[in-house]
Amino acid sequence: MVSKIPVYGVGIIYEQIYYIPYLSFSSQINVIDIIAISAGISFSVFAFAEDIDNHVHRNPGNDIDFYGDYNGIIYFNAHAGCTVSLREALKVAFTLQYEYVPEQKGDTYYINTSTGIKSQVFKNSAGIRYSVYSLQFSLLYTLTLL
Repeated sequence: MVSKIPVYGVGIIYEQIYYIPYLSFSSQINVIDIIAISAGISFSVFAFAEDIDNHVHRNPGNDIDFYGDYNGIIYFNAHAGCTVSLREALKVAFTLQYEYVPEQKGDTYYINTSTGIKSQVFKNSAGIRYSVYSLQFSLLYTLTLL
């Protein structure tokens, strides 16, 4: 029987970075003088991403970093909100936003950080996906220049 080695603390550090050029369409309608509602969508098929997955304490003295590259990512964003004018130069706004990147396959390789040895590149062996809802509250102040 193999004995289990207790490891405490951080085991995996994972980071994804997305680069997303997108086209956006939005509209705003003034309901009454002080209230406006807005909505919009954004879309891209030209996004790309990279990730790093650091396995610390994987084997004592043999930490491994996995790197992934993803191209041609689809990105979607939808948002809706409401703005209320409190004074001529002061507004408050609430915006609900949804962002989505469907599952995407990419290429990956790993580096043993103890020895520096890099593996071959494994095609379509990594994957990412992104989905988030956010609610934003904004206080808007308009400055008037001379």
